[in-house]
Amino acid sequence: MCVLKTINPYEKSKIMPKIEAIEIAESLIIDSLVTLDDLPKELANTIANVFYKYALLSIEAQEAQDAFPSRILKMDGNNYRERINAYVRAAHSTKIDYEAAINFVRILRNVDKINDFYQYDGIVAFILDCLKYNIKKASNKSRLVRMIERKFKKVDEIPNLIELMSFDVTE
Repeated sequence: MCVLKTINPYEKSKIMPKIEAIEIAESLIIDSLVTLDDLPKELANTIANVFYKYALLSIEAQEAQDAFPSRILKMDGNNYRERINAYVRAAHSTKIDYEAAINFVRILRNVDKINDFYQYDGIVAFILDCLKYNIKKASNKSRLVRMIERKFKKVDEIPNLIELMSFDVTE
């Protein structure tokens, strides 16, 4: 069982994460990446959020198994199709982000962050652009263009989620 830190970094956030999803996310991180301690804090938090969304989706899918047939009966045709399509799109996007996060971190760990600092920093920025800022076709854009796009993107993640997990991430 994962140990949660007893702090509340969400004073400014309107989102209170589900403890069960945090525990599952932390367990998934440990199973696939071992730790996030070696990553910059902003990136570690983004990776934690990706795993959290994946865990939350798994929980919601499990909870929906029993209720789904009765909900279908209560929905009209168009509303039903819209909800199912939205759920499928969200599930697909979440799964892609989850798999990409694992691969990104593995690639990043192969770069010497001291001797190849600029390459390391560039990869970190690229990962954040893809996973945190959701910049479309980031690989086709320069870092400067992506930096400008960041200013206009709404970030969909829980701030300081990493602090609720048992990782020791530093600035």
